[in-house]
Amino acid sequence: MALRYIVVGGSGLVGGQIVLQLLQRGQAPSSIRIIDFVPPTRDELQTPMAKDVEFAQTDISSEASTLAAFKKPWQAISAKLPLTVFHTAAAIRPSERHPLVYHRHARVNVGGTANVLSAAKSAGADIFIFTSSCSVALRPVTWFSPLWRRCPTNIVQTMTEDDFSAPLRPREDFPSNYARSKAEAERHVCAADSPVSGLRTGAIRPGNSIYGGAGDFLVSATLNLPSLPTCTAPWVQNWAHASNVSLAHLLLEAALLGPHVDKARIASRPFLVTDAGPPLRFDDFYTAMKAVAATFPTVRYPPPVLMMALRGSSNFGKTITWALWIENRDHRQFYAITSN
Repeated sequence: MALRYIVVGGSGLVGGQIVLQLLQRGQAPSSIRIIDFVPPTRDELQTPMAKDVEFAQTDISSEASTLAAFKKPWQAISAKLPLTVFHTAAAIRPSERHPLVYHRHARVNVGGTANVLSAAKSAGADIFIFTSSCSVALRPVTWFSPLWRRCPTNIVQTMTEDDFSAPLRPREDFPSNYARSKAEAERHVCAADSPVSGLRTGAIRPGNSIYGGAGDFLVSATLNLPSLPTCTAPWVQNWAHASNVSLAHLLLEAALLGPHVDKARIASRPFLVTDAGPPLRFDDFYTAMKAVAATFPTVRYPPPVLMMALRGSSNFGKTITWALWIENRDHRQFYAITSN
């Protein structure tokens, strides 16, 4: 089936991998458009064929900018083809939790997603698939638990999609602002599914860290560090390679396009995706990288008491932030003094 594609965030890790897999399966470059804030820089997207993919520089937090990128004319050979939109762009600041800085994520992840979805509808999109996150299902860990508990609350969690069928949790029940913003955007996208209008939507929740390719936030970022202070060595969690995450998007698209599929069970919902095999321990990752990498940073293990002290200073910073905000809210002033 001949199709055309818009990949929002196509200069990034997952979006770029989707573009590459589309080209590898024979998709014409003229039928693919990358929408992103910056042009792609990864080597695989600099080949003669990949460079023929159209790029539209866009700020998705701007409704006008997003709509203009979607409304750009296509080449005549592709202009009338059905349109699939993959929305992979996101603001990612995993350490931010304070409500006073939630807007830093919401502006792109919630408002930007709404703009992309609106523009996709205006462009007559048939399929809209959103890149969510498995962190949507997670809850924050309570590190300072009562002494009679053997371990912190929520230190062990099983990732599922069950939360999607329940009401959206309060902000404080998410591990980060990023997770909360992804949860909001995911529900907005899935609620837009409409068999009547012909727009079918769904979401992919990659879990948990995404790696693969130069510039990723896990392997590549670690290898570029001179020193790696970490408290995560014993932690165990699922990972997902960017190529597997990309393939999950393409498989969901195929299912939504299939004529003999029960779309009521597939559309308007998220699917969690991880690599095959058991979850990986971070210390095993460090060991593997030491064995195969030409250079690897020195791994340092700060004492737990230091981490507790940092956590205490974080809570103190929150208190100061709230006090300053309350004191100055009548003057419409905002002071962000927080370790979060």
